[in-house]
Amino acid sequence: MLTPALDQAGVEGVMRSLALDAAAALGVSLPVVRVDAALWPRVQAVYCCNVRWGLRRAGELDGQPLGNAPPLAELQRWIDAQP
Repeated sequence: MLTPALDQAGVEGVMRSLALDAAAALGVSLPVVRVDAALWPRVQAVYCCNVRWGLRRAGELDGQPLGNAPPLAELQRWIDAQP
């Protein structure tokens, strides 16, 4: 499980910060890394986030169905429990 470095995509927003905080609080490894295109064929699950809808699972990537990543679902539960 990883999150892409911000020099590749995304913004340093509230939800991303919450996801990183949740990972730290739950002891879930969520390194920030540069993502190479060679990684995509091995991807099993993808989540996207923003402050409006939180963490959301993508259903497919390049027409291939994606699964669920239990640690990411756990992060979403932690985030949902925050005031």
